[in-house]
Amino acid sequence: MFEIVNIDFKLDHNQFAQMTDEIVSDESSRTGTSFDWSESEAHLSKSNKSVYKLTFKDLDSGESIELVANKSVNDIEFAPIELRNYNNSFYKPSSINNTDEIAFLVSLVLKRSAMKAKGSFGCILNGQSTLVNQGRDMSDHIKGLALIDDKGKVYNLKYLQTIDDDEDDNNTVGYVPRYLINDWLDENPQFQAKIQTISNQLDKFEMMAQFAIYQKRKNMLTSDQFRDILLQVGTFVDMLGGFKNESVKNIYQFFV
Repeated sequence: MFEIVNIDFKLDHNQFAQMTDEIVSDESSRTGTSFDWSESEAHLSKSNKSVYKLTFKDLDSGESIELVANKSVNDIEFAPIELRNYNNSFYKPSSINNTDEIAFLVSLVLKRSAMKAKGSFGCILNGQSTLVNQGRDMSDHIKGLALIDDKGKVYNLKYLQTIDDDEDDNNTVGYVPRYLINDWLDENPQFQAKIQTISNQLDKFEMMAQFAIYQKRKNMLTSDQFRDILLQVGTFVDMLGGFKNESVKNIYQFFV
């Protein structure tokens, strides 16, 4: 069984194509299986949104896996799109008995692409789990699987407790960020130098939130990274009386 359970990253299209060519060639040589891949541009019928249709083929068995990714200027963007002819998903195998080889090839392409893009990707292939979070390979740190209900609450039997809070509870107790503010600032030295000149702590954190929103709108942060930064900043701001900017306040309240 091959199942993609998480995906969120954007990569320059030429980089993605070059990397995919290399992986397909390397895996063909390593396994002795003739792999190939192709892509075409298409438009979604309802939204007319431009997308890439990717097809990965095992030329020996005749099996394949198709994926659809968003086209964004010069980038290719992978996200959990729901398409009716893909069983309300964004990928589909040619049969339910797809070989491990073609599924492994696709998982390897997406894993390495997510790492290069500093994005997220997770999949399960015959019981083996792959996880990339913000570009880091976390596959060796997986402690178990979880069940998610229709309200987004996550349950894990290993710990006998809910490991993610229900958004309906309107709180973030137990939330542990993976993308830390210090790491974010280190990756943005010019902005870091700018806020160091601001003495008022509330103004400093308010500017950090505004900059994070700007980066998300420019697709410079993934959804996970943006949520981590905004919730950390908001925690400090709440202790100082809350955000003054109404737009920032409204966006922050969406996450808490």
